[in-house]
Amino acid sequence: MSEPIGICIEIGGTLPVSLIEAFLEEVYTDIDNLNGPDSKEEIIELSNTDCIRYDGTANYGLCNELTKFCQEHNLQWIQHSEASGEYNADTAYWKPGMKEPESFRTDAENNAVLRADEIRPLVYLLRDLIIEGEATLPKYINEKDERVKELVVAGLKAKNGITHASRFVRKLDMLIGDLIPIDPEDVPNIIIDLGK
Repeated sequence: MSEPIGICIEIGGTLPVSLIEAFLEEVYTDIDNLNGPDSKEEIIELSNTDCIRYDGTANYGLCNELTKFCQEHNLQWIQHSEASGEYNADTAYWKPGMKEPESFRTDAENNAVLRADEIRPLVYLLRDLIIEGEATLPKYINEKDERVKELVVAGLKAKNGITHASRFVRKLDMLIGDLIPIDPEDVPNIIIDLGK
């Protein structure tokens, strides 16, 4: 079964000239209706001037073989997939040093999208903290949202009757990091290593 979804992928880093043909094989494997450099010569021309950009369609909006190749050869990438039918728009990225790619939902302009039901409980807790202070924490101890419950427990753990604000803030920072995606870095120019 196949579901062609529009994609745009940018790739940068150092690519040995000897791997360009293998790289292009992965491009052709994953991307249909290809718009971008499709020959060894065109890729070499991009060296030190721009990253490699492809537009086209990919099965379910995924370039699995191409991104795997990029990761194996330390080539940074960022991919945007369009919304299609039941599938949301998505941005995925990877750079050397990351264990796994990161991804997040986006709108048509590739801006991160947060679902209201994911952040509403946190917003209500923070609103009540501003209005009532720490006294509001116990009323959230039975909150259905596990993230808010963990945050409240961290805030209620007290020593000598004093709430540990630093513990609460650390937990809040972790929660925000989980909910709000970090903007990926721009992809660097492609550099063709002619010596390899």
